[in-house]
Amino acid sequence: IREKLLSLPSIVLVFMVVLGVVAIIAMNKMGGSARDIYEVQFKKYQLSTAALDDARAANIGVYRLFTWLSNYDEKKIKSVAAEIDQRIDDATRKATELSNSKTITSTEKENLQEILGRLASYKKEIAQSIEMAEVDPNMGLSSMQTADKTFLSLQGKIQALVEIADKSANDQYEKTLATSSNAMVGLIVILLVAIISSVAISLWLGGKIISSLKQT
Repeated sequence: IREKLLSLPSIVLVFMVVLGVVAIIAMNKMGGSARDIYEVQFKKYQLSTAALDDARAANIGVYRLFTWLSNYDEKKIKSVAAEIDQRIDDATRKATELSNSKTITSTEKENLQEILGRLASYKKEIAQSIEMAEVDPNMGLSSMQTADKTFLSLQGKIQALVEIADKSANDQYEKTLATSSNAMVGLIVILLVAIISSVAISLWLGGKIISSLKQT
């Protein structure tokens, strides 16, 4: 009788251990997915949008410079031009950081190489436009047409990178939700099996114990 009484807690304990193991595995998977969203996908999105903001700021800065060019002396023009260059350099640094990352896909890598090439061209074209504008503002504006084409192409490429990062983060989020749902279903199934088995074993053992007592 003693062995029969002890067998039920042992079986329940086994189910509890299995339940705990499943819960730990599920939590680890969800934790890994959450880290990937924040440390990988969000960083891609953050750097991509920051690079896009820098490129846009440089473009706006050039036209602002052209608007106030007649009111600026040479020193001021050089100072503003340096700020514009710095914006492009910041965008280049962020794109380079992304390009060197081990977590990017081959498509993202190819996109980033094109972005870096366009940033280099854009910086050169802007410098030429500013230099020409110092001689004749109309010539500078005319020269900016080439730079604007490069900027629009650059903007499209960076925007595509932002969309890829956003989609990757959304896909990873959906996977995390799916893992959570599957884990919850698994835990409920194990819990139901544990309850049903415990009740069935309790009834069976109760019958055995009663039968043994009658025989004595």
